[in-house]
Amino acid sequence: MAVKVNRQGNIQDLDTRLTTSCSQLGALGLDESEFGIGVRRRGGSFSDTYTDTEVGAFSFHGQDLLQVAKHEISGKFVTSRKVTGTLRVRSAFYYDDLFPDNSDPIAKCDTGVVNWTARLRPR
Repeated sequence: MAVKVNRQGNIQDLDTRLTTSCSQLGALGLDESEFGIGVRRRGGSFSDTYTDTEVGAFSFHGQDLLQVAKHEISGKFVTSRKVTGTLRVRSAFYYDDLFPDNSDPIAKCDTGVVNWTARLRPR
């Protein structure tokens, strides 16, 4: 986990590397990057949920897959230099050349809720 905070006190960049186990695909490494997350002035908490797609990062039986992933992140600054939170990524994978005609995903993945802690480096 790496967190970068801008001068306004908001999260400019949050990078993670997760491993998840998927039906059909086995263990997968997921690189996640979150950008521009607003931090509440009162209490120092933040959260973001979004869905994105990616084509070609994964393949199955020689065919490129379309990944549709829902990202949920939340956290709180417990001190001015320490932040804790949770992250969860749920993905569904489809054969890219057949989507959307094949409405059933070939695999589903869920990291489960991952607890994390990061310490900010002094500038």
